[in-house]
Amino acid sequence: MMSLRWVCLILGVLGVTLMAAQNQQQEPTLRHAAEARGKLIGFAMARGAVRKGEKAYLDTAAREFNVIVAENSMKFGLVCPKARGVYDFNDADAIVEFAHTNGMKVRGHALLWHNQQPKWLAEDEWTKQEMTDIVGENITTMLGRYKGKVYAWDVVNEAISDSNDANDVYRKTNYYDAIGSEYIDLAFKLARGADPNAKLFYNDYGCDFGGIKFEKMFNMVKGMKERGIPIDGVGFQMHLGFYAEGQSAKMVECFRRLKELGLEVQITELDVAIELPCDGTKLQKQAEIYRQIVEAACKESNCTAILLWGFTDKHSWIPGFSQGKNGCALLFDENYKPKPAYSAVLDALKDK
Repeated sequence: MMSLRWVCLILGVLGVTLMAAQNQQQEPTLRHAAEARGKLIGFAMARGAVRKGEKAYLDTAAREFNVIVAENSMKFGLVCPKARGVYDFNDADAIVEFAHTNGMKVRGHALLWHNQQPKWLAEDEWTKQEMTDIVGENITTMLGRYKGKVYAWDVVNEAISDSNDANDVYRKTNYYDAIGSEYIDLAFKLARGADPNAKLFYNDYGCDFGGIKFEKMFNMVKGMKERGIPIDGVGFQMHLGFYAEGQSAKMVECFRRLKELGLEVQITELDVAIELPCDGTKLQKQAEIYRQIVEAACKESNCTAILLWGFTDKHSWIPGFSQGKNGCALLFDENYKPKPAYSAVLDALKDK
């Protein structure tokens, strides 16, 4: 017969196990809530935190999220800074490896963008053929290296003009100057050829709640679909402030119009900046905006992912970009403590 000592020991172990299971049920993570809903929840990974092996950052990332995008480490200027054809994949490889080790998907960002280009590209002039070759080399190199490892790419980033003139559609970049607007079609065709299984996105800001820029973007991707260009979806950056409160219905209308074209949508760079100093009232208002956006997005079948542009205020681009005027934009504070926005997003993910 089993001794009383062993019975007590087994019951004790079972008790601990049941208690752990109960705690897990009581305190679900963003990742668990999103997966239960069939959605991806993610963030932009800071290469500095990865390089330093910052334990709190990496542990929180693996626990809370199921998809990663490299904040900077896959941009042309970071992977090919020194000379044409000379690539450095160290940071990008580390992020991909971390994701795969922790069962997370990876989004690639961004193959063509007018910012963060290599100096050798940005500071010279190129003929149409030269620029076409450069675009092709970068796309085939990146998708070739990460084929089967990166499930989706922002192929072209921020190609639409910010002008309020509806006829001024395209941002005038070195890609546009050398090739013309057809560089966008070219990029998507090259990307599909390099990795037929990767999802291909156009990504931009300022289209979140409709308006002239959204209409220009919508007409652009509609034309691409009509021409048979292999585009799978549109990324909405959504770097927001308090003005976004009550605007989610407009966002949903944009999502639904793109659904009619057969396109996925993803929120790719979400944050909600607070004008400093930060206080409890502002944090609650921020949380409500996060809740409205995530709750509305989760109810749209063609919205497949929500990614934050970072997750901790310790590694946020907002203070630097705003010259110290804004901050506190993310779900965790600088000490990795969840803020009211974290609870709001978790509740929105769980609300069915």
